[in-house]
Amino acid sequence: MHWWLRTLSCVACSACFQPTPPAGGPCNEALECPAPLVCYSGTCQLTPPLSDAPMMTDMETSADAPPPVDAAPACATPANLPSFGAATRVTALSGTTDEGTPSVTADGLELYFKSNRAGGKGMGDIWKSSRASAIAAWGAPVNVAELNTTAAEGSTEISPDGLTLYFSSDRTGSAGALDLWVATRPDRTSAWSAPTRIAALSSPRIDEGIYVSADGRVAYFQSDRDTATVDLKTIYRSTRASTQSAWSTPVKVTELDSGTGDENPWLTADDCTIYFQSVRAGGAGLADLWMARRPNPTSPFAAPVVLSGVNGTGFDADPLLSSNERYIMFVSNRVGLGGFDIYEASR
Repeated sequence: MHWWLRTLSCVACSACFQPTPPAGGPCNEALECPAPLVCYSGTCQLTPPLSDAPMMTDMETSADAPPPVDAAPACATPANLPSFGAATRVTALSGTTDEGTPSVTADGLELYFKSNRAGGKGMGDIWKSSRASAIAAWGAPVNVAELNTTAAEGSTEISPDGLTLYFSSDRTGSAGALDLWVATRPDRTSAWSAPTRIAALSSPRIDEGIYVSADGRVAYFQSDRDTATVDLKTIYRSTRASTQSAWSTPVKVTELDSGTGDENPWLTADDCTIYFQSVRAGGAGLADLWMARRPNPTSPFAAPVVLSGVNGTGFDADPLLSSNERYIMFVSNRVGLGGFDIYEASR
């Protein structure tokens, strides 16, 4: 809904076995780990890498990972996932101001987010937090100075490899209230390039909350371009043949349009499940987190269902999940340190 809005620790199997490996130790022969660890790439970890790439869990191996959408258009039968547990505030990322729009690299070592905390350049800036391993605490956030201006920057979306960053801004050169921009870098130690406006996805109105698939060929975002009411946004989808091709004309995802505000999409790697925020009826608060599935990437999504276990009576938004859908980061203005803080929960 606002520029700062845009969401990983996983739960593992419940089986008991001996020996009990610590975090970083090997999984057992059945690819199991004791709770709260999960099996990833043969080792037990507390927090899996955060990406759209297939992830090894206690129920699958890399050989079992789903093929690309082009090779297998039918969606796999969804797992019977339980409700999320209690959400907790991510203390290291919280300030006394507004934080949001978290996005994490595939290895779980870099997190980009939006904040209007002190030390920035404008109305809201892009900040980065790093950590030494996927199970370590996040480090103190630093301002990504080369990407920020005196205008507003937000809705960050980092690519799995950490070399491409999408975001929204109303900086000089924008055609609308907020446009979609992209920056790149040759490696993780280099500074970001000068951002480029994504003209094909931007409009004279508000465009933000972008999600881009791991292969860079599918994009979802929110816009109020087709509504009479300013800031009443709906979700749009665009595709391209390759990362060197132009984006197609964005098309509204009409089956998700509640007419009340639907924003900040996050998709599973097969483009079959969408998580998003909505103000539609049936939620617990001012805005809630919802989910919808479909049988294949070209079919309409089924009727959305509200996520259980994470929504409060306030404004909950901006979902970001682990690839197995068992961990979520999101933004909320429930009682915390600032107006909007970043929270996490697992199931």
